[in-house]
Amino acid sequence: MHRFQYPDRNTRPLKDVPTMANAIDMWLQKTGFSEKMFEAAIMQDWREIAGISIAKNTAKLSLHKRVLSLTIMSAPLRNELAMNKHKLITLINEYIKHNYITDIRF
Repeated sequence: MHRFQYPDRNTRPLKDVPTMANAIDMWLQKTGFSEKMFEAAIMQDWREIAGISIAKNTAKLSLHKRVLSLTIMSAPLRNELAMNKHKLITLINEYIKHNYITDIRF
């Protein structure tokens, strides 16, 4: 019969053991929940991310494979957003603190 032996007090702690936060992050990425969390944050906080005037003119907002699709009711606003697409992508990714959105389609 093998008996459990407690580690020696002089041994160093394990270096390869992940912290709880890292373990949760790895699990979220492995299961795909992290992407769903990013999508939910963008959808829920769109007004705060984009601002009131853009949010009021957004008729439809959807995400598929890291691409944000927007239906904008105002043609001039749509053109302005299209010209500043990379700034909007950066703004969204900074808001969720992750480089998740890769493109925006109008």
